[in-house]
Amino acid sequence: MTIKNVAIILTQSTTTQDGKTVKTSRKINNLNPDASTEDFRTFAAMIEVLTGEHYDQIEVVKTSMINV
Repeated sequence: MTIKNVAIILTQSTTTQDGKTVKTSRKINNLNPDASTEDFRTFAAMIEVLTGEHYDQIEVVKTSMINV
């Protein structure tokens, strides 16, 4: 199997004035397939600094190609 694409989904939870929890997320595609877990954490921290958001969850999505 060959990894074709790597993306991360950064999710943050906020509470509205009504007390409801709202989840918002950002998806960033075409990342380095050789990146480590620590690389993804560092990248997410940089995005937090740039956007002012705080992420509760980092999801790594790898798309693989199976040769037939």
